[in-house]
Parts: sequence; structure tokens; C-alpha cells
Amino acid sequence: MDAFPAGLAGELSARAVPPGVRVVHLARLLRWDEYRPLLPAEPLAFDETWLVEPVTAGHEAYLRSVSAALAPLELAEPPAAPPAAPPGGWLVVHSGPPGETAELVAYARETAALEGVRPRFTLVSPSRPATLPDDVAHLDVYPAWPLFAGAERIVTAAGCNAVRQAAPWADRHRMMPFPRRFDDQFARAARARA
Repeated sequence: MDAFPAGLAGELSARAVPPGVRVVHLARLLRWDEYRPLLPAEPLAFDETWLVEPVTAGHEAYLRSVSAALAPLELAEPPAAPPAAPPGGWLVVHSGPPGETAELVAYARETAALEGVRPRFTLVSPSRPATLPDDVAHLDVYPAWPLFAGAERIVTAAGCNAVRQAAPWADRHRMMPFPRRFDDQFARAARARA
């Protein structure tokens, strides 16, 4: 199970798992006070819970109560071929929705202006938004992280994978967290900046 210990809508409980099925949970930072009301009266029991990133104290206490084993997990990216022609400049990386992508591009441009630079901008996203300014290049590349080493700046939201993958280049990484129902991008961004 990824991220949500009772499913995204609280639909998973001990009754959802047939006897003898091994259940492993990959936990990440959640807005625990928002998520907690979805926990079922009969919670799933996890054979193992792996923490992809630190979680809040209340979240961790819950996971300890329903997990036979709990430990941190450091994810490693699978090998990826280096980009044929890395774009350099500033990368804006987001898979959507288009409104958020537009906000990230605007944030990157404002940040560059505040830094007094005029970089080349490249949006790395599955599709080119109709509103993307003509002077911003677009690449549909997945995974995007191999491009990070050659970038002057990396601009992303504050999702778990983006923050984790950009960590080796934290000095170049600029984050703009977005509100999510359960994912705590604001706390994650604050931790990464600390």
C-alpha cells in the first residue's frame, strides 16, 4: 500500500484483506489531522511499514500500533540514461494540472527576476500547456531527475518524489508547495529548506 494506511477514502480495513495475505505499507508525510478521521475501527495490520520520509509523531505512533515492523526506507532511483542534450538553464518540473504548471512557471520567472538573471526556461511535463509562454521550451521527459545535474535551478512543487530526487541539488532547488487534501507539501518544503 502506498501512502494512505486506510486507502485514499478510508475504504480499506482489516476486512478488505484475505487471511494470509502479506501487507506492506510505504508511508510518507501526510496532513495527519486531516487524514485521521478516515481510519477504520478495524484497521489493516501491516507486516512491514517503510517510512519513505519522516512522518509526524501522531502518524508514526499510529503506524507503530498497526505494524509488526517499522523502519526508514531510502529509495534509490533506477538507472537512467543521461540526457542526449541536457537543456541547462532553469528547469520547471511538474506533471500538472495545467493551472499549477502555469503558477510554477510564473514563480520561476519571478524568482529569476528577483535574482537579477535572465535564464533559459524549460518546462519538463507530459504535455505542453496551451498557456505556456513562447519563450519557455517544453520537454516531455520521464524521469526528469537525470536533467537536474545540468540545471542552474530546479523549480518544482513539493511532492515527495520531487523533493527527494532534487535533494542532491538542494542549493539549486526552489519549491512552491501546493495544497493537497492529505499530502503535506508545505511541511515537506519547510523541512527541505531547513
